[in-house]
Amino acid sequence: MTLLTVAVVVWGVSANVLRPLDRLVGYFERMAQGDLNQQIRSPGNNEIGKLYSAMAHMQGSLSETVGVVRRSGTTIFERSQHIASGNNDLSSRTEQQASSLEETASSMEQMSYTVTHNNQTASSASELTMTASQRASHAREEVLQ
Repeated sequence: MTLLTVAVVVWGVSANVLRPLDRLVGYFERMAQGDLNQQIRSPGNNEIGKLYSAMAHMQGSLSETVGVVRRSGTTIFERSQHIASGNNDLSSRTEQQASSLEETASSMEQMSYTVTHNNQTASSASELTMTASQRASHAREEVLQ
């Protein structure tokens, strides 16, 4: 009878404690590998059943957290791409403005040279006009004498 009692106790412990705990370890190992969608079924309402229920709840919460992190990562990636695109656009427009400023500076330099040259030409023309006027005046005086 003692041997039978021991056999029944060993079978009861094995069936009600050891096998359920071994399945629980399997669930944990699959979760550790990234499987957060496995069905976790509670074997009963005892303490081991409560452990299964708590693990199922933990898996659901972990799955939600991973989903939030993934969505946040996607949002961050998309927004950083948008910022990078804006930076590229700004850089391009800045380069265009710099090129336009260089062209404007070159045009201003050419205008300055032209104005200076025109001023010199006008001064020369004025001097020539004065000289011609003086000679004409001098020639007139000679003709009148």
